[in-house]
Amino acid sequence: MLWTTQVQPGYLKPATGACLAVLTTASRHGDVQLATDVFRVLTERGTTITTHQYELLITTYLKADDLSAALSVILIMVDANIKVDEGTCHPLYWYLFTQKRRGENLPMQAFSLLQDFEAAGRKVPTVAVNACMQASVALDRLEEAVEMYKALHSVSHAGPNTNTFNILFRGCRRNLRKELAMFFANEMMQLGCKPDRVTYDRLILVCLECGDLEGALLYYEEMTSADVSRTNKGAMYPRKRTWERLILKAAVEGDERAVALLKAYKQGVDEPRPGVEKAVIDRFESSVVPIAGAGAAVTATAATASEGAPTGAMSSGAVEDQHVRLATGFAKTPEAGADTELSDDSRRLDPPQKKS
Repeated sequence: MLWTTQVQPGYLKPATGACLAVLTTASRHGDVQLATDVFRVLTERGTTITTHQYELLITTYLKADDLSAALSVILIMVDANIKVDEGTCHPLYWYLFTQKRRGENLPMQAFSLLQDFEAAGRKVPTVAVNACMQASVALDRLEEAVEMYKALHSVSHAGPNTNTFNILFRGCRRNLRKELAMFFANEMMQLGCKPDRVTYDRLILVCLECGDLEGALLYYEEMTSADVSRTNKGAMYPRKRTWERLILKAAVEGDERAVALLKAYKQGVDEPRPGVEKAVIDRFESSVVPIAGAGAAVTATAATASEGAPTGAMSSGAVEDQHVRLATGFAKTPEAGADTELSDDSRRLDPPQKKS
């Protein structure tokens, strides 16, 4: 009311900070008219519109259920050479993931709108397509995300980026699709997309979920190589929970490399979980490998276990139950859409399957 009766007639000239506060309020309530009028005032004053202000306008349109207008704002930002990244498109992803309507597929609807914009000559950023794919994966519709990936080049001429593949790897992990993950890993290499920490972390998780410890260790070795990222940042390491899953899986399967993994883990994590170390000690306490000699580096070509011991054999039947599940709390399944350092890899470690 104050804006309508005082600002619109020109009686008041609110400061830029006040306009930003009003725009924030409008975005929370989906008041498109108020938000667009704030932009009018800022434009008349000659204020440079920032990324943050555009993001609030995107949120406003999404709150008002105007998906097409929200996507149009993203394309306006691209045309104005304003940076559009994953953070800019996060409100779009959250809207597509949370707004469930009967008979409507919002991620595919948004992707179709982006296709229409591209056909009309608009420049569509890859991050907008990624938001649609991410929502589909979060809704457990991996095949839908794969279809978007196949058509991505026809929508965004920039093509897929590293985050595109990271989203697909997450879907492969959730659906136990290791072969598909390997296909995308090869595609990533062919397209020249550089893997990052999340890439390797999710590939390790895909292998662990599908019972391929050797593959997980291969990705771990490649990840921790000093020159893998070709930067001055040095080696990369898995996220804490992923590291713990890898150590425990190796311990459960009697793989001696668990000892070296544990040593690296204790050096690289601020607060190592005591239960992880105890599980390794209990597994190898029967002098298979003395814990004091845990100085060898992890190598992908080392033997995976002693030939005389069956895979998954334990020195104590309680080790797997007490030290694998209770030590790290893997019993809970992450909520759909969650993708944080603590939740992405928090599934319970399954008992190992005997090798044929």
